[in-house]
Amino acid sequence: AVFPCVEARVRYHRPALLDDLLTVVLWVTEVRRATFAFSYEITRDGELVASGSTRHAAVEPVTLRPQRLPAWLLALFDAASGTVEKAR
Repeated sequence: AVFPCVEARVRYHRPALLDDLLTVVLWVTEVRRATFAFSYEITRDGELVASGSTRHAAVEPVTLRPQRLPAWLLALFDAASGTVEKAR
């Protein structure tokens, strides 16, 4: 499977400059049969610079038809957060 971004949202809170050292934190916010979503926070020295989210779909690489999330990806989500509910 491949996992294209099918939706993206961003909110800019403060400007960031080219040489700024930024920290990006992301977490899984939703897992369904064929999609998953991440939320993001980008900070500079503890100040929120931007926040947002993306939604990704699992699709077959040749036909681009939706397919279930693979077990290995669900296992990674479980290991990272410990809160992913079964989406199988």
